[in-house]
Amino acid sequence: MLAEAHYHLRKNNPSLPSGTIDKRFERIRGILKNGRIKDYEIDDKTHPDENDWHVINAALAGQAGYLITNDKKFNGLDPDTLPFEIHNADSFLTMLADSNQHLIESVARKQWDYWNRKQSAAWRNGCAVPNFNLVKQLEKASCPHFADHIRNFLTGLDV
Repeated sequence: MLAEAHYHLRKNNPSLPSGTIDKRFERIRGILKNGRIKDYEIDDKTHPDENDWHVINAALAGQAGYLITNDKKFNGLDPDTLPFEIHNADSFLTMLADSNQHLIESVARKQWDYWNRKQSAAWRNGCAVPNFNLVKQLEKASCPHFADHIRNFLTGLDV
């Protein structure tokens, strides 16, 4: 799956320096060092797109509880035939927000603080930094319901 993410990141950002991409994926590999699924067979071929068979089979081999994808072709799979739930990013993040509001608010607060510090430092150095809007970025990433959770939280912040 990382190879696919790497491919799409490069495809969508052709001028991004390779060092930036390498650092991003080194961090991901560091976080997932014990969670890598390898040496699995392609036994389940029920997905209509053979280019996605590896995704289903990796999830099965890894005994995943959730498969998170925004690929709409996964919507047609019968959830009763799979031992994991399929979510898009928005439904998964919304489920997390509904079940662990404190965690989501803690992360949102850290994001808010991070971007405020970054913009303040840039302004002090005479650099223009475009305003970062977490809610708009989530909406742009096809997470409108989760963006609503974050908007409601950020609206209540004393800033």
